[in-house]
Amino acid sequence: INFEKENLTPEWLNYKKLMAEVSLPLLLQDPEYDMSLFNRYCIHQTFFASLPALLHYEDRNSMAHSLESRVPYLDNRLVEFMINLDEKYKIHHGITKYIMRKALNSILPDKVRCRMDKMGFVTPEEYWIKIENQDLFKEYLEMAIKNSKGIIKPEAIKYFNNMASEKIPFSNTVWRMISFGFWMDLYKVTIDSDNYN
Repeated sequence: INFEKENLTPEWLNYKKLMAEVSLPLLLQDPEYDMSLFNRYCIHQTFFASLPALLHYEDRNSMAHSLESRVPYLDNRLVEFMINLDEKYKIHHGITKYIMRKALNSILPDKVRCRMDKMGFVTPEEYWIKIENQDLFKEYLEMAIKNSKGIIKPEAIKYFNNMASEKIPFSNTVWRMISFGFWMDLYKVTIDSDNYN
């Protein structure tokens, strides 16, 4: 399993200024856990990373619009069952949600049941950054570098250029850099530059 989508220590990020230590979560590092690395990753995503963040957004968005929302796949009995299943029932020959797809064989049409390209509500960031407004995003990134007071290094421009020219795969990292720069500027965040260069 590749936990890094990207390098954990990219050249455009100044870890000293962040006072950050780079490491994988303990659950993923520790071989003492009596389960496969894949299942440790599933537990990490379910209880500590992806799912809590998604539930946070779900809760805020539903309350903001006076909607009652339900997340039926998060019944504690179903979650416990799925966590303890052998990994071959979760991903099998590259097919995700394998056991669920098999269970729904006689209920859903194959066009729906076997679909592998489903996404959530995505914004066309890749199109915006690479095609529609490349110059504008590059300008925003330059501002983010300045606003970040050295946390985002000038090497971010090289990263942007490589992504825009498809030398490296697209990711939303540029979007996050820009957002971080705007956040630093909006809240007038300061850095003790004497101690962290």
